[in-house]
Amino acid sequence: MKVRNIFAAVALGLAATAVSAETAKMNAIQTVPHEFDMLLKSGHIQGLACSEKGIYLSHQEGLAKIGWDGKMIKHVETPRHLGGIACANGRIYGAFIIRDQKDTKDGKPGLIRVWDEDLNQVAEKAFQETAGSVGVLGDTVY
Repeated sequence: MKVRNIFAAVALGLAATAVSAETAKMNAIQTVPHEFDMLLKSGHIQGLACSEKGIYLSHQEGLAKIGWDGKMIKHVETPRHLGGIACANGRIYGAFIIRDQKDTKDGKPGLIRVWDEDLNQVAEKAFQETAGSVGVLGDTVY
């Protein structure tokens, strides 16, 4: 996993603004009543990412995959506060801020964890800097 400093993500943000609202497809997804109560008990939805296989929602205690039909497909718990997420190349990238470094193997306060689109963990990397959000462009993680 190639990692770059967050300041390089400005280019990612500028590229995202190139998509106009007129060309974007936006359809409402109807959810099943109380389907997401367990997600909201921990506070609020922190991040959202989409792929052809589903919608991914991060929250303080985990990551959920929802189908395009609005039904929960899978939920995985996470050890700490999961912040922003990104979807790229068949992977979901999640950013963590580790507030108590003694909870980590190496004492580093930042962590990026990677899952496949079925929410199976495939990688993770700790950093000296906290990681509240994540962006991916090509094979570079910002």
